[in-house]
Amino acid sequence: MLIEAPSPSEFKQTKSGYSYYDTSSDVTCNFKGTEPSPKGFGLCARMVVEGDRSTGTDGNIWIKKGSRWVKDNSVAASKSPKKASLPLPIKYSSMMEWRKKSPISKRFNKMKHDYNNVSEYEWDYELSYMYHSEEREMEKMFGVLNSNEIRNNLPDYIGPWEHSVLEKEKGKQKAVTKSKKTPPKVNKTPVSKSKKTKSEALKIHDEVYKTWEKVAKKSKKMYDDEERIIPHPDGLVWGYGTYHKYLDWETCVANSRPKRECNKIVTLLKQDLTKMNKALTKVDKAILKSKKTPPKVKKTPVAKSKKKTKSEALKIHDEVYKTWEKVAKKSKKMYDDEERIIPHPDGLAWGYGTSHKYLDWEACVANSLPKRECNKIITLLKQDLTKMNKALTKVDTAILKSKASKSKASKSKKV
Repeated sequence: MLIEAPSPSEFKQTKSGYSYYDTSSDVTCNFKGTEPSPKGFGLCARMVVEGDRSTGTDGNIWIKKGSRWVKDNSVAASKSPKKASLPLPIKYSSMMEWRKKSPISKRFNKMKHDYNNVSEYEWDYELSYMYHSEEREMEKMFGVLNSNEIRNNLPDYIGPWEHSVLEKEKGKQKAVTKSKKTPPKVNKTPVSKSKKTKSEALKIHDEVYKTWEKVAKKSKKMYDDEERIIPHPDGLVWGYGTYHKYLDWETCVANSRPKRECNKIVTLLKQDLTKMNKALTKVDKAILKSKKTPPKVKKTPVAKSKKKTKSEALKIHDEVYKTWEKVAKKSKKMYDDEERIIPHPDGLAWGYGTSHKYLDWEACVANSLPKRECNKIITLLKQDLTKMNKALTKVDTAILKSKASKSKASKSKKV
């Protein structure tokens, strides 16, 4: 069973072509209408199930394989190919509009108008040939004339060079029809070259969709949204889709355009692939962060840096509390008050406590803040230690004075 294409009344016109939203599959299909596959009728491969078949705009039967349409060579093509019944063409609605508004026709009409004032040798044959070749393509598109009628309906102002070129083209078309029955050995070499170029673009095209499927699966698990990291390569957010680029490349090669134009499209496909690879690395990093156990590579440098810096701050922290215990014991004996000389390092009288400073230092190291910020907290801990040492010396001097005064008093009593 062949799947029927959607009705053109449901299509919406966009800047790059048309869009159609399928309610059953919840998929938006963006297309130009010039695609040879069923996508030209608004039926994207994402709307159907694997193995479904449908007719394309070229008359062939296409089958869904993976994420795109592929020609089914097992079924013969229909003799009269269907035409995409779209509301309007993208750029020009009729042949008359093309002759008035297209840039090449404007240039040609100007040259034709000035031909009466210009000598015969200044006629631009190359421009005239380009104009008539494009005119033929547009007439085929709109179905105005057959390819045999075009030669007879050429205007009288055409140059002798153009007549010879068109006759050569006519001979080439006959040679191509003969070569389909018995292909000569000479024509094999250029066909193989075009295949090599096509394979490069096709590989990049397939790689883009494969990487997107990986990103979509991981993004679905992580955020419950396939297009959270990067949208689909054919979506409206993406803009000029990867599939459209590949089709433009195929038309560029089929029309034997200059290599630099076809290579530009290949570079655009490579840019899409780099975007997809960046999105894949972004998702992988997010998954690693979400895991509780960090990878083995990250363990070694963090553990070494923590131990060295932590030991210094921990030593100062412990030394502060040891000295305070000594001061508290001596102050208890001397004045019957532990905090007479200096308050507890974590008390309200102390202010910003020693334990709070140490906790802030640990947070600084854990969040991998700059070293200068962590070193500032270490200097504050060192200041606390100097305060404690001064208090210890103060208590020791007070005890020595009291002992000296007691010994003097005992000597005076004996005398």
